[in-house]
Amino acid sequence: MPRVSILIPTYDRPERLRGCVAAALASSFEDIEVVVGDDGQLGRAVCASIADPRLRYVANPRRLGIAQNWNALLDGAGGELLALCMDDDRLDPRFVETCTRVFGEAGPDLAVVFTNHTFVDDAGNEHVRRTRVRPGRHDDFARELMLHHPVAISAAMISRPAWEAVRPLPDTAAADMVLFGRLAERRLPFHYVDAALMSYRTHPGQLSTTPGFRSDAVAAWSELRFSDVVAERLRLRVLRDALIARATARLQEGRRSDARADLRCARTLARAPHRRLALLHAAALAPTRAVGAATRLRRRLRSRY
Repeated sequence: MPRVSILIPTYDRPERLRGCVAAALASSFEDIEVVVGDDGQLGRAVCASIADPRLRYVANPRRLGIAQNWNALLDGAGGELLALCMDDDRLDPRFVETCTRVFGEAGPDLAVVFTNHTFVDDAGNEHVRRTRVRPGRHDDFARELMLHHPVAISAAMISRPAWEAVRPLPDTAAADMVLFGRLAERRLPFHYVDAALMSYRTHPGQLSTTPGFRSDAVAAWSELRFSDVVAERLRLRVLRDALIARATARLQEGRRSDARADLRCARTLARAPHRRLALLHAAALAPTRAVGAATRLRRRLRSRY
């Protein structure tokens, strides 16, 4: 069986998938399998055109959705170490070798190794993500996770026992938040490598820019709980902000009743007066003709609050 499984969920983005698979197979660490979990119809031809015995193609019998595709890939992987890589991202050739070396040097309890990454747009512009997380091992990571959100799903490798401890993931496109939150709540160790070994592709079609992702974020942060008081306070703050973001979108769509429900929930989570929240609540209660003006005002205030 391979030491490492690189798992690539995909849905009808053949050209991005082709680049992702090529980058994974270019790994300097050779004891790998690359498994593509296809939730659409266009991945088969891409994989059939790549002659490499380490590549395995899995066509889902029906569309599973993001989280269930991840669950299927992680459960079906043959490796001892597991790396999910989104089909629009790219692994550096050194990523797998670097992470496996850390796992080999650490004790058997290590759950996650993650690296830094670069942001790259379709024009080729790139910059390295800034993070304040200390390099090295973190035995109690919940506060750091909630304060800095430093772990990108495509820049992380997890051990099989760690996955078995927290599986399965809930049905939300933000399931990575739940995955790492559950691991941190169990106080399973994380290790941060301060080297940019993954390219996170930013483009108009990426999932995190879609309106529906706001609901996925609310679902993910609602799913988690932390026994650490500070981490739990930070989670509630992030959940509040996710509710406000969803209320903003719903207000712009004319869904004022749904927006008010989100804002009522957000107000119960606010520990202090929150000007943006108050502004949106006023807009949700205002006559329809005032909503546009309130939304424009909210945009002007966004950079401050």
